[in-house]
Amino acid sequence: MRLSQRLSMGLVLVAAIGLAATDAAARTASAAPVLGPGIERATGPVVGPEVETAIIGGTAAASDTWPAMVALIDARIASPLQGQFCGGSLIGPTWVLTAGHCVDDATPGDLQVLAGTVTLVAGSGDRVGVNRIVIHPGYDPQTQVNDLALVELARQPSGSSPVRIAGVDDADLTSPGTVATTLGWGATAIVPAIGDYPSRLQQTTLPIQPGAACVSTLGTAFVAELMVCAGTATRNTCLGDSGGPLLARTIDGQYVAVGVTSFGPCDAAAAYTKVSASTSWITTTITTPASATRTVALVATPSGNGYWSIEGDATIAAFGDAMPFPATGSSLSQPIATATRTPTARGLWLVATDGGIFSYGDARFHGSTGNIKLNQPIVGMAPTPTGNGYWLVATDGGIFSYGDARFHGSP
Repeated sequence: MRLSQRLSMGLVLVAAIGLAATDAAARTASAAPVLGPGIERATGPVVGPEVETAIIGGTAAASDTWPAMVALIDARIASPLQGQFCGGSLIGPTWVLTAGHCVDDATPGDLQVLAGTVTLVAGSGDRVGVNRIVIHPGYDPQTQVNDLALVELARQPSGSSPVRIAGVDDADLTSPGTVATTLGWGATAIVPAIGDYPSRLQQTTLPIQPGAACVSTLGTAFVAELMVCAGTATRNTCLGDSGGPLLARTIDGQYVAVGVTSFGPCDAAAAYTKVSASTSWITTTITTPASATRTVALVATPSGNGYWSIEGDATIAAFGDAMPFPATGSSLSQPIATATRTPTARGLWLVATDGGIFSYGDARFHGSTGNIKLNQPIVGMAPTPTGNGYWLVATDGGIFSYGDARFHGSP
């Protein structure tokens, strides 16, 4: 379902996510709603994901207590209270961690992020635009496995500071019996009325449960290696808070994001995506420039029956009759700007924006300008007919000659 379609949805009090185990559990557990679609907050419907959650048995959060907590807002709606549809956590200066199902059909222009406030009131906090949305590559909208997404902000929000994410060495923070904290602006009643969506952030503590507790409510939908089980009949998340954090405290009192609110019933143990299972993906994504995650060049084979696709991080994919080449992504100081094949089509040159040159197959290495201060980034490359040289062209028209490439002057 598209975001635009969700705007026409009415109030949904009881809704299933399409998982048979979850639906069955909800029907037999005092008719409580499971995490479901499209909620109304005050006077009309707002954008909301297929699977949503909110705080049950919580209390109002004091100002400045959760500086990493953010609200995802529909960019078309001026009122934060009306436009908020998910939560998230600031985990870097310009990066927010949220649930994959919150943004899986969204574009950056659909969203804004409200940070630096505990109240959904016009004029409070810092409302920031979005540059990029990155869904976890293993996210499955049918099973909610790897239910994570990263949202890159247009700038660093004021009044906020990041929370640390759990790593592989933080297994003790998700062991059964650990008391965790969850946050959100969602409904404060299991069967909510329109007035049950607060403008002030709610918080509650809840125990992390053994995986068996979630298996009993969610069946095979609960995957222990990728999820954390938490919550009770009276302290839980429910309609409205997907994407918000599950926080545990270290021995020195530091809060760590160990989970992301994902799915389950409102009055029994529910599933949170386990952050430590995806630490490597999170870290790689937030440290990789946007230009390194896009295809920057397509180079055709002489026959026209194949091509190489080159990503900004120098990853090369071969299609058709194109010969495969390895990737060099670990050694780049700048993203790749362009690529050219050798006359034999048995090699490739990749050129980084700083003029650094990478050679593959029978492509000869003729030196690099990467250690020379360029006036402008490199944007083009052309080999000589012999394949023993090439010209590089900068954005200001500067030309660099290598091998048997003759220099004919520069504008």
